[in-house]
Amino acid sequence: MALQNTIGLPSTQGNRRNIFRNGGKSLTATAGDNVSIVIVPAGEVWELNTLRVVNGDTVARDVQLSLTDADGTEQAVLSMTAQARQSIATTGVGSWNGSILVPGGWRVSVKWYALALSTVCSWQFIAIAQDTKAGTDVTAITL
Repeated sequence: MALQNTIGLPSTQGNRRNIFRNGGKSLTATAGDNVSIVIVPAGEVWELNTLRVVNGDTVARDVQLSLTDADGTEQAVLSMTAQARQSIATTGVGSWNGSILVPGGWRVSVKWYALALSTVCSWQFIAIAQDTKAGTDVTAITL
């Protein structure tokens, strides 16, 4: 199930509009590794601020937060600690907080490792979407 809300915010960037985006996804796992994604809409650049994951399994499980481009190539790993994969305790919560620009067409990805069959895990995100349809050059963004 996916949920997404938007709220228009005033912009200091001329005629460019900023939009508050928050949403969540839950997954009922197949046995093994499971991936859940949100795709940044074309014409937007997201300033991703928060990712929050909830482990619904009966044992601790590893999770990795990453950004992939439109071709599916991993471009960045968002670490909650000094390690790419983070162990989340039974029914535990983990979060990443920061500020990174994510271009339209890219994916925010959450990968759970070695989940048990029918485990329900969830995650949420918070971002500021910058509408680039008003002529902003997204090719100038470097990650």
